[in-house]
Amino acid sequence: MVGTRMEGRVETVERNLGEVNGDITVVKGDINTLNTDVNSLKEWVLEIKDTIARLEKKATESRKPRRV
Repeated sequence: MVGTRMEGRVETVERNLGEVNGDITVVKGDINTLNTDVNSLKEWVLEIKDTIARLEKKATESRKPRRV
């Protein structure tokens, strides 16, 4: 009887480990998606910085008195 209970417990632990492994796989997929999103955001921020730099340069040039 003890052997049967232990077998049942082992099966339960194995089943739970399988579920945890499945959850880990899902989390890894979510992390990959987040990494992709973060990289896209980094590119977007760099584009914004470039645009702001161009606009600031343009504004600075327009404020300078022009020599004729």
